[in-house]
Amino acid sequence: MVYQTKKQLGELGEKLDADEKQKIEAVIAKLEAALADEDFDAIKAEQDALQKLMLEVGQKIYDAPDVD
Repeated sequence: MVYQTKKQLGELGEKLDADEKQKIEAVIAKLEAALADEDFDAIKAEQDALQKLMLEVGQKIYDAPDVD
């Protein structure tokens, strides 16, 4: 999930504002720390938070007008 999200961040590039990207990167850092500590409750919580953020970002991008 972490790898996939980082890949999506790279692909989305300019479509994300700095605040959104920073929030996602913060959750990724917390998730990576939970993984390293093998804290399964924290892993689940951070996975849920990351999924929620990515769904919100995806919806925002989908709803945005295409400016190409």
